[in-house]
Amino acid sequence: MLFVAGTYADVIVSVIFGYLNFVLWAGAAWFVFKETKFFKSRTAQQEQQGLPNNFSDISSPPMQQQSNYRPSAGMS
Repeated sequence: MLFVAGTYADVIVSVIFGYLNFVLWAGAAWFVFKETKFFKSRTAQQEQQGLPNNFSDISSPPMQQQSNYRPSAGMS
């Protein structure tokens, strides 16, 4: 019987591809969930209650005009 010592390279590559596969499937599942009536009905309820469902409703703070007042250099 011939015994060949293995390396961990095949295992590491397999684990990396496993994680990438998981991320791909999770993203696909999230996309499908967002397209279902369960997600859309929940966001519709939030809009009816007046709750913001994302950051698109948030506006930037108003810009304050800088004062032209400068203290004179002679004052200590």
